[in-house]
Parts: sequence; structure tokens; C-alpha cells
Amino acid sequence: MAANHIFGLGDVVATTATVVAILAVAAMPLHARQPSTVQLNADAQNLFKIISSDKLKIPDILQNR
Repeated sequence: MAANHIFGLGDVVATTATVVAILAVAAMPLHARQPSTVQLNADAQNLFKIISSDKLKIPDILQNR
């Protein structure tokens, strides 16, 4: 710890450690709640429908330019 104060890094080390601790605590609830397989499947199907409909619209958009 004394070496950090000799080189003037005490505040930087303390601030970095605080930020890392806050991020670790904030990430815990996100890791604890994992979505169900059913929800992931429904989200994937919804995304597929959105992308498919966009692909169908692209030729129409390019033609009307």
C-alpha cells in the first residue's frame, strides 16, 4: 500500500477497486435470473419473424427508390 502512495497511485487504485466492486455487485442479479428455455425459444422465433419480414420488404423498398 505504501508503494501506491509513493508513486501517487493511491487514489487511482482505490477508485478502480470501488468501480470493480460496484460492477460485480450490480452484475449478480443479472446472472442469478436466467430466462427459461421456453422464453428464449419464443424470443428467437419472434426475432426470426422480424428478420424474415424485413428481408421480404427489401426488394420492394429498392424498387420504389
